[in-house]
Amino acid sequence: MFDKTALDEKGFTVAKNVLDEECLARFQDRVAALVLQEAERHDPKLREKLSSLSSYDLCHQGLIELRNASAEAMRRVVDTAKISSELMSVIYSPAMTEITAEAIPGAKETGVLFSYPNFRADLPTTFGEEHDKFALPWHQESGYYKTQASATTSLVFHMTLFDCPKEGGAVEVKPGSHLLNEVEHAVYFKDPENKRHRRVEVSDPRLNDFETDWLETDRGDVGLFKFQLFHRSGVNQSELVRYSLLIRASAAGAPDLVI
Repeated sequence: MFDKTALDEKGFTVAKNVLDEECLARFQDRVAALVLQEAERHDPKLREKLSSLSSYDLCHQGLIELRNASAEAMRRVVDTAKISSELMSVIYSPAMTEITAEAIPGAKETGVLFSYPNFRADLPTTFGEEHDKFALPWHQESGYYKTQASATTSLVFHMTLFDCPKEGGAVEVKPGSHLLNEVEHAVYFKDPENKRHRRVEVSDPRLNDFETDWLETDRGDVGLFKFQLFHRSGVNQSELVRYSLLIRASAAGAPDLVI
């Protein structure tokens, strides 16, 4: 299903073509419908303009045009999709349980736990302010998530609704960096005055000792990486929207699991 050796040695790997296409298609259609719904709410003329677009084009061209018209309308699309049943059917699928049971020691025997489901839509770099606001710097997942996870054994599952090569904003990773275990992070706010957009960033100088690679995924793939792997948001240099689906997975019997 995936390269266990690469996961152990490099800290990341990809399970190819394991997600159910029907579930992905239903979620794609839900996002497209939300774009039309919010376009109608903002300006019926925009809804009429977008109505002839395909589901695929609504997810890309449609969302971009909606964002140009209203940042708040785009936010509602993403936040509503984030709690949709269609998203949950993808990230809580049996395939995810099977991968966890195979990838995390003890999960098969003690049980599989999932936490912190998330969904985000990252616009092309032409929306530079958006990238600056939402991009995450180099960090370890264990630097952010201190509960409902095991710092040493939990995994991040990262999926993209559409193919995501390097230029499409694939997550940047530092192969082998997880072997350092947990390191020091600096904590700050991108908006310090209002204490918004909290960031946790690796401050350990050994960050520069590791080369950079990219966790490239196609539709249907699941990218896996360890909680202590150095990683950061990729830069979407394409003309498309990057849609990311995430969930964190743990073994119920992990010795350092914090609930």
